Amino acid sequence: QAQGHREFLLKRAFSTAGSGLTPLRNEDLTDLLARPLAPAIVDEGGILLEVRHDRVFDFSVQYRLEGGVMRFVGFVEQVIQGLGGYRGSLCRSKFCRALDAELARFLMDECLPLYDAAGDLAADLTAWATARGYEGPLGIDAYVHRTAEGRLVLRPICEVNPRHTMGLVALELKRRIAPGRDLAFSIVKTADLTKEDDEAEVDANGKLAKGSVVLTECDEGARYAAVARVL
Repeated sequence: QAQGHREFLLKRAFSTAGSGLTPLRNEDLTDLLARPLAPAIVDEGGILLEVRHDRVFDFSVQYRLEGGVMRFVGFVEQVIQGLGGYRGSLCRSKFCRALDAELARFLMDECLPLYDAAGDLAADLTAWATARGYEGPLGIDAYVHRTAEGRLVLRPICEVNPRHTMGLVALELKRRIAPGRDLAFSIVKTADLTKEDDEAEVDANGKLAKGSVVLTECDEGARYAAVARVL
């Protein structure tokens, strides 16, 4: 409040795909602070109150931690809706291709170098994971937001995901796409699927060159499906 912020988010310590987020305005805080936390939240170690930023670009950084060594896998643009709900990932042949020039320059100059596997941030992540006995895929969610003055700012880590993430799935799928083409990996409602969503063309090398593929079974009762689309 002292810094002029008026909108906030309550965030559970453990959540998936943007669940567990509650928006708050300045006037809600007094009532909130007067209420006790639910036992489940106390068991998680509390709840995070953070500023709700004007997000302009969401992305994830995918690593693999093996033998105490952090290996960089790739960057993925995240498709986020509402308060922070995950809806899909975009993997371009070049990460900043087709982005706004100001945003692309900010990412390349100020943001992406921070995630070098030999850098300080990766070293801190390695120490954090190793101290907890974790090895394997590790994804970092981050975003760029714009201040009230119009300046772009990076939030270098908004979530740590020590697991096989959707972003990593998207990067693995990108390897099955024809060279020079982009991939859109999305989670959609099965009710919204059409016949064209499961029609794809394969090139001479067995790579997807055009169209899209439904990746999950759409049995009766299935509410959502995963779709890979060539752009």
